[in-house]
Amino acid sequence: MIALQNNAYKSIGLELLREFIATEELSHTNFFQLEELLSITAYEYRKGRISKDEISKISLGFGKEFLENTLHGRGFLKPNGYPGDYLFLDRIYTNHISEDSKYKIWDEYVQQSAAPNAVRNRKEYFKHLAKAKAKLASSIKVLNIISGSGRELVELYNAEKENIFTTCVEIDDEAIAFSKELNKAHLERIEYVNSNIFRYQTEESYDFIWSAGLFDYLNDRAFVKLLRRFKGCLKKGGEIVVGNYNEAHNPSRDYMEILGDWHLIHRTETQLLQLAKEAGFAEHEIHVSRMPDNVILYLHIHCL
Repeated sequence: MIALQNNAYKSIGLELLREFIATEELSHTNFFQLEELLSITAYEYRKGRISKDEISKISLGFGKEFLENTLHGRGFLKPNGYPGDYLFLDRIYTNHISEDSKYKIWDEYVQQSAAPNAVRNRKEYFKHLAKAKAKLASSIKVLNIISGSGRELVELYNAEKENIFTTCVEIDDEAIAFSKELNKAHLERIEYVNSNIFRYQTEESYDFIWSAGLFDYLNDRAFVKLLRRFKGCLKKGGEIVVGNYNEAHNPSRDYMEILGDWHLIHRTETQLLQLAKEAGFAEHEIHVSRMPDNVILYLHIHCL
């Protein structure tokens, strides 16, 4: 009897979500209704009552034209072959909203969500740290891992931070081309390296190593391996900062996983500290910080 009830509940949840998507009649007054349907569907999915195949087909109900013309669609379709590509994130950074009334409300829904707000806050966090470090030295060298669109850099350099020199490591050559164009007035202070970060080799050492959009795709073993490599690139007195979505608080997680097919490895503060210790850092060298929204945790590692 319980199994029958669960199956009925599962079918109703999926059907209501499909119907909601098929109408595309989202409005500011029913954002909460979509959130509720996503929450129900996510619960059932995580309990194993809805298959991954069923989840993957939900967003197809929007239709090809919709997916090709919305922020949500770019996130779901992954035209560059990976989730959260440089252009998707740059549109979040710039709060892009379609001017077409058919798509505008869906872009507004995505942009007001917790994860996009956290991404914009992440950009501000980087700029704050870089500016603070630049004030304390004649010059600083920054290693920017998976540098994407470079939006944070153009904003930083437009503030005339002439003593900051950045090496950007990025595997997507389209992202590098986009960033170079965006930062064309500042290229004398930026070096681009088109490389997989696990194959990247350098004899340089850096004052500040920043990686905000990589580690929540890595399992624990790869996480520790990469931190150990970064340790060898850090100057004495330097700092590594790694961003990772918060296991305890991400209100956008249901949307990301159910509609966006965007799955990240969320971690707790305790887990981040433990991974840093496994990578060979002492307890007094590490701490975790966060912005007020608490959606992304920042693991700070100091080379004392």
